[in-house]
Amino acid sequence: GAMAFHALVTLSIGAVLVDPTHFHQYQEVARAASEAKHMAKRVDGSSLFIDQRRMPFGRTLAAEEEEQQLAAL
Repeated sequence: GAMAFHALVTLSIGAVLVDPTHFHQYQEVARAASEAKHMAKRVDGSSLFIDQRRMPFGRTLAAEEEEQQLAAL
């Protein structure tokens, strides 16, 4: 067969933390997920973009993860 060059596969993931108090319709979640995906694709190579703009005021991703770990105990 003929030699061919294929670029390495990359993966871009956009994630949204869904808080029912911030989203009232599924279209809002879909729009936020689409925006997060587009942000992830702006980075060369593989990337993960987590949209934290819609988190409750004063909360951070680290605080959310800690709370989930404590709840699992």
